[in-house]
Amino acid sequence: MSVPALASFVISMVLCLATGVTALLLFPGKLLHWHVPAAIFTYLFFILCVVMNVCRALGKQIPLRRTFLACDTGIIFAAITIITGMIWGRTAWGTAWIWEPRLTGMLLMTLIFVSWRMSATVIARHVVAERVATAS
Repeated sequence: MSVPALASFVISMVLCLATGVTALLLFPGKLLHWHVPAAIFTYLFFILCVVMNVCRALGKQIPLRRTFLACDTGIIFAAITIITGMIWGRTAWGTAWIWEPRLTGMLLMTLIFVSWRMSATVIARHVVAERVATAS
């Protein structure tokens, strides 16, 4: 899926949720064709990210870019999962969000990986800047 296609999908889902338009919700089963695979891929990419970070901690030479890629892909799929789940939940439960453990767990897991990605980026840039400063 290309970035513009993903962006337009996310924007349309957010607008649909915000405005209360239920045209996409006439067939909520169709939404599950996006929601369930996105949730599965979210877990797979986050597990891959954790495994690569553990291997890096044990001394394996795995490029940091690969762990960033796995984390970024997992975050994108998590956003799709949460947004499609909220749209489906609006028709199923009458509200877009309830504080159920599965929903809250997905949100917390996504926030943890977003915070890891942001902190790892800052640390990686600092290390590179330090190497450049000491090399000259």
